[in-house]
Amino acid sequence: MSLTARSPAIGLRVDGRVLRTHVEGPPSPAIVARIEHEWSLRDQLDPSATLRPLAIAREGGAVSLTFADPGGRLLADLPGAPWEVAAFLRVAVGLATALVRLHARGFAHTEIHAGHVLVKPATGECWLTNLGAAVRLPTAADVRGDLHGCGVVLRELLAGFEPEAMATRALARVVARLVVARDGDAYTTAAHLLADLRRCAAAWAAKGRIDAALLEVGEGDGGAHGMFGERVRAGAGAQHSVSELMALIDAVPGLVWSARGDGSVEFVSQGWSDYTGKPAAELLGWAWAATELVHPADRAQAIEAWAGLLAAGKEGRMEARLRRADGVYRWFRIQVVPLLDDRGDVVKWWGLDSDIEEQKQSQARAGGEQRLLEMITRGEPTSAILEGVVRLVEGDASGQRASILLLNPATMTLWHAAAVSLPRSYSEVIDGSAIGPAAFSCGTAAWRRELVVIADIATDPLGELFRAHALAHGLRACWSLPLLSSDGRVLGAFGIYATEPRTPTPSDLELLERCARVTSIAVERGQSEEALRRSEAYRAEAERLSRTGSFGFDIQSREFTLSNGTCEILALPPKPTFDQVHERMHRDDRDRVRATVLQALRAGGDFDDEVRVVMDDGAVKLIRVLGRSRINAAGNFELVGAAADITAGRRAADELQQAQTALTHVSRVTTLGELAASIAHEVNQPLTAIVADASAALNWSAAEPPGLERVRESLAAIVEHGERAAQVLQRIRSLLARSTPRRRACNLNEVVRDVVPLVAPELRRHDITVEQVLLRELPPVMGDPVQLQQVVLNLLLNAGEASKDVAPERRRVVICSFVEQRQGGAFVHVAVEDAGVGLDTGILDRARLFDPFYTTKENGLGMGLPISRSIIERHGGKLWAGANATFGATFQFAIEVQP
Repeated sequence: MSLTARSPAIGLRVDGRVLRTHVEGPPSPAIVARIEHEWSLRDQLDPSATLRPLAIAREGGAVSLTFADPGGRLLADLPGAPWEVAAFLRVAVGLATALVRLHARGFAHTEIHAGHVLVKPATGECWLTNLGAAVRLPTAADVRGDLHGCGVVLRELLAGFEPEAMATRALARVVARLVVARDGDAYTTAAHLLADLRRCAAAWAAKGRIDAALLEVGEGDGGAHGMFGERVRAGAGAQHSVSELMALIDAVPGLVWSARGDGSVEFVSQGWSDYTGKPAAELLGWAWAATELVHPADRAQAIEAWAGLLAAGKEGRMEARLRRADGVYRWFRIQVVPLLDDRGDVVKWWGLDSDIEEQKQSQARAGGEQRLLEMITRGEPTSAILEGVVRLVEGDASGQRASILLLNPATMTLWHAAAVSLPRSYSEVIDGSAIGPAAFSCGTAAWRRELVVIADIATDPLGELFRAHALAHGLRACWSLPLLSSDGRVLGAFGIYATEPRTPTPSDLELLERCARVTSIAVERGQSEEALRRSEAYRAEAERLSRTGSFGFDIQSREFTLSNGTCEILALPPKPTFDQVHERMHRDDRDRVRATVLQALRAGGDFDDEVRVVMDDGAVKLIRVLGRSRINAAGNFELVGAAADITAGRRAADELQQAQTALTHVSRVTTLGELAASIAHEVNQPLTAIVADASAALNWSAAEPPGLERVRESLAAIVEHGERAAQVLQRIRSLLARSTPRRRACNLNEVVRDVVPLVAPELRRHDITVEQVLLRELPPVMGDPVQLQQVVLNLLLNAGEASKDVAPERRRVVICSFVEQRQGGAFVHVAVEDAGVGLDTGILDRARLFDPFYTTKENGLGMGLPISRSIIERHGGKLWAGANATFGATFQFAIEVQP
């Protein structure tokens, strides 16, 4: 599609998604100058009202511009089509809006016609094109030229209008006021045109007609006499009432004004002249829309908002910056209320403009503070945040400079962390200065932990330390606040300098407090992050040294996250795939690990497992994994935990267990050596009985007749004694055997019964009796019977040793068994009680009772009790000793009942 302007010189063509200028034939110097001029305006144009150039191309003598294509059509292509009132009004409002925005930017087009307007008929949006002849405002002639061109365009559109009497007369009047009206009746601003068109559009939408009376021009010259002329003419009493009313209006805080029903201002209070420095006559009608009264950046928006309120006929508000007499713009909130007649039509508007500059500044500061807090949340560098804080202060008010100094707690000195506009020659003098009670502004604030104000550096005693340097750089006043952490530590100080002697205003202090608060948060966060980085470095080094690490696993995404330590253990990247971790595990462990994970997910809680992993070189590592399942912030299940390489530790533990087994075996052999006489006696008894029974059998068999019954009895006795001897030898053999411990369900009563016959002869040799008090139906425990026999054997021998030198009536040893119910389960106890010398003899050190190589025996090694305790502890039990109430001591151990 080609969009060609009706101007014979410069047209527009569609090229893909952009528009380009098109010139028929070689361009003249004047055409080139127009295109170059339009390109020079690109940064000053409003893209919502004009086609703003994106690029310029120069080839030889030809020049062309490229524009973004908003998707409209040239208005020159549309007038011949039939028009409806609503469609005409949409385009008319759009064209007037584009003019308002162009004029608000300070430009007049000077060549408004249908070939220079791009439009979207469905929405009415319009863009002005071909601004090569645009000029700077203000010149009334240029504005009237644009309005006249706009009237010509609208008249062309009306030529294809479907006749509708009421609407046609009203809209024709609008066109007439643009094209042929006398000076007193003509539109003078695009704002007035837009207001009337918006009111026409609202009337058509609401009633389906546009009354001609809607566009009648109001009478009166404004001011008090324009508003209250009838009362003024009524007499002196009425004049007095008007004067009182005017005094009341002037007493209202704010700027009061009124406007006619068409939106033209007819009255302004005395406050307007006082604020603007202009006479009331220059503020009436629509003059305000074409002057610098409203800030150029706010003017178009204010005009469009006012036109919208006029069309709606309802009260409303808007905000804009108004120019003070000294040229300073201040923010005002403009509130308007319509005055209605009996039919509900607007006959007048009342307005009140209230100064909200302080509120806007506070909002801007809060917005700046919010942006800085967002920077903190995003984790941006502390230096960038502190520089942003300083720029916020310096952008808030001219003549102010800010600096942030941080405290070195080791030396209690201040150093600049941010000082955007302060000369380096000044900040270098301050750097390294100590805080104190008279250390200029920031140093004193950090010392006192409170606000410090130096209203005049030249005369205030607090300014003496750096007075010469400050005055040399044009700094005349300073106020500072300490930067405090959340726990009350002094982090530094925030200072604001002024270029003239003065004290801070409440607004200055509010700004200082906001900035000091944000700075404290940023500095404390930076320090915390630095501490975290150091802690992370320490943790990584600790993981490397201890061969440990941490991990996380997201169940839904099947993603692993490994710490450096875990990566080193497994030789995998920090973000390994699920398959990489799965392949690293030993094949025989994978099903067990899967079951452990599923159990943790179902039941929750912690898990503790050992997993074998196979490295690339075939080496096998043993990894202990501890973790738990939880729900993360995204609502997904994940596993978190720690991993430890226990390969070397397990190897050392295995070697230690082998050494302990060998030591235990040596201890058993040694103990049995001490019982050699007792064992010989125990074996000799059945052998002697066998010999006697064999002799008796021979005698009975030689008798006449042979006593076969007696022979049979003797032979049965021989068998019984032989089995008894075999049992004794089997017990000794099991105790002497050097075998790997094997746990099984065993009855501790049977353990006791196997050991007592071996020990009893030795104890009887010292007149010591052994009494067994064993609980019937004792529940089984998991253990190695041989190792448990060694413990009982050692305890019985120790009890005998403690009892051999006491009075005869105390020479007894009681061994008993019983069950204790605890909260954690049931435990079987075996206790060996004696009435011997006891534990408090003054010779025995109870604290060292179970220490290796500690003994009170003349020929003892001091290994019996330590080995016994280690055996019981490896069975998950406990061995301890206690003094009896009367004589002797009791040694006992407890092992949990087999589940």
